[in-house]
Amino acid sequence: MRHYLKLPVFIFTLGYSLTASAQQEPLFSHYNEIIEVFNPAVSGIHEQMRFTALNRTQWSAIDNAPETFIFGVSLPTKSNVSLGINVIQDKTFIERSTFVGVDYSYKLKLDKDTNLYLGLKGGLHTYEVDPSLLESYNLTQDTSLERFSKTLPNIGMGLYLTHKRLSISMASPRLLNTERVQEREGRAVFAKDRVHYYTSANYIFDVTQDITFDPTVITRFVWGAPMSFDFQGRFTYDKIVSLTGALRTDDTYVAMVQFKVFNNFTIGWAYESGSQSTLSNYGSSQEFMLRFSL
Repeated sequence: MRHYLKLPVFIFTLGYSLTASAQQEPLFSHYNEIIEVFNPAVSGIHEQMRFTALNRTQWSAIDNAPETFIFGVSLPTKSNVSLGINVIQDKTFIERSTFVGVDYSYKLKLDKDTNLYLGLKGGLHTYEVDPSLLESYNLTQDTSLERFSKTLPNIGMGLYLTHKRLSISMASPRLLNTERVQEREGRAVFAKDRVHYYTSANYIFDVTQDITFDPTVITRFVWGAPMSFDFQGRFTYDKIVSLTGALRTDDTYVAMVQFKVFNNFTIGWAYESGSQSTLSNYGSSQEFMLRFSL
């Protein structure tokens, strides 16, 4: 299997050299459940059609803190091709951001136990700022408080390797350094999206006949910000209920629980808390996840 790993490692290493500086995007605790958002190669690779919804609220102690909603559909098709659609909506104070992506995944069967999935993502990113929500004490209207919105295209790519109980993911969901700029009468609004790179590795161990344990290591990288690591360990009983503990390198601790209510319906909840005094002052973050399969 060693020679099969050379191709994705080479491509991903090359991608690292092309990155630019930026602030990091959030890393979701339910990463494994919404991995299609990060890696288009994973979209539709399961035998059933999947609908997944997730809502994340950050820093409960802060008003108008970031809130993210994700909805995704994975569509398995015949032969080696599968498709997916996902929508990501971010809301932070006066900012609104929506990304709609369409995924294409193609399976290469390398041997009896090894599959390599190649994925492409195409999408549109809409960014909106509404400064009128800011408090103003002027008696006259401030002409600088004007609503601004812009829609820009973007593309992404990913690789997903599976070998028996091992899976490795390497992806960048948005490869273009898109700029959001408005200039009018000497006033400008400027922001820039930078390329993020995500990798993960997961392996499933049998603890007993009914209990499995699967550790996951997730990395996130963007030039100009510290690399982030997420270490997760999940125990699953009879594929019905799972408990997960995780540690993130910014001293964030995560606890997660998932229940399979029916054969095709799963719910999940995650709770995050920071141990650093600066993080704990912001309050906790939570995620709620629903997944339905057909």
